[in-house]
Amino acid sequence: MRRFCQPAVAGPLAAALIAAVLSGCGGTVTTTVTVEATHAAQTAPTEAVLKPASGQSATGTARYSLNPSRIPALKVEAEGLSPTSGKQRYGVWMYGDRHDMVMLGAFEVQKDGRLSRGFETVEAYTFVEEGTKTELLVTMIGDIDRVSEGIAEGGEPWNPPVIGEPVLQGTFEGPFVGSAGGP
Repeated sequence: MRRFCQPAVAGPLAAALIAAVLSGCGGTVTTTVTVEATHAAQTAPTEAVLKPASGQSATGTARYSLNPSRIPALKVEAEGLSPTSGKQRYGVWMYGDRHDMVMLGAFEVQKDGRLSRGFETVEAYTFVEEGTKTELLVTMIGDIDRVSEGIAEGGEPWNPPVIGEPVLQGTFEGPFVGSAGGP
């Protein structure tokens, strides 16, 4: 994984050099140079607005960022979801297309109809930066065991045979999308 961050040092460093040269010999000039690392992704959000699938009324957002240790973090928030019961779960997926998906997790939703989950790991969520999986999908899974069994039996973890019914979907937009230059 590649990350690019260019510190903004050209202006302050040039000013310090010019001040040193102009001070001449024998004089002492003290110049304080503040160097701040700037990165467009730290100021502009990379997020997906989650829009309801056909016949649904839920809404949500998914925000991708780097935590202070530069570990990718993904926060998914949705509301207006139907509560789950039994083996029902809402699946959260990242994908490039229907045959190139990864499940981030499956979660119960209580009576308030809200889902709020954070994901933080280096390996799994850099898909946005690579530009390989820039779509986020939330599905209603009737029986979570069927998804697990399907993935195990299918032998293709990126192409799960069962994903559930689409509820919310969105495309990530912002400075992190494809910032690592792809695979």
